[in-house]
Amino acid sequence: MKFLIISISAFLIGFLATIIATGPVTFLVFRNSLLGRYNRAVAMVFGSSLMESIYCILALSVVSSLFLESARIQLLSRTISAIILFSIGIYLYKTDIIKDISRGVRQLTKKEKTRSFLAGFILVAINPTIILTWSAAITALISFKIARVHSLIEILFFAGFATLGMISGGLSMILLIKYFKMKFPKEMLNKVLKFIGALLVITSFYFFLSIDL
Repeated sequence: MKFLIISISAFLIGFLATIIATGPVTFLVFRNSLLGRYNRAVAMVFGSSLMESIYCILALSVVSSLFLESARIQLLSRTISAIILFSIGIYLYKTDIIKDISRGVRQLTKKEKTRSFLAGFILVAINPTIILTWSAAITALISFKIARVHSLIEILFFAGFATLGMISGGLSMILLIKYFKMKFPKEMLNKVLKFIGALLVITSFYFFLSIDL
């Protein structure tokens, strides 16, 4: 019964984290899906989910407490997060959906799929604040007495089902975009992408200004 509760809660957290807790990878998956580059988007989902599962395991260990106590690590991670958001914001703003779609979608090579997988993996890897997200989710589970994870087997079990949830959430998002994007004009989608890009740039400046040096 305990493992059933752990598996369900881990899957749901992973699924909702991908859909609700938008991050750099989510926006890139969104962009690639709008452009019809679904294989690239799927590869990024798998890459980011793998790295997030590692952060999930770290959050379940003593690493999260060490992270919370270290002001220097928090400062560094916030700075990195701001830089990532700014870069992706500019990237999204400069995207021209109409022009990119007109070029057509070709079949990805194995090397290009691997590159997209690594892009998703690395973007999560260089953003250690994700440990805080997992720490908050796990703390909520414990505080509401939903589940407790102690042993190594339980940690790996939780991380495994959380990974399945993240992959399912990412693939669901791609399918939803694929279905609904045909219902809106390309000009409107282009403006939405530029708006998101501008919003990310503004958010990155807010993060920069909120950093205590």
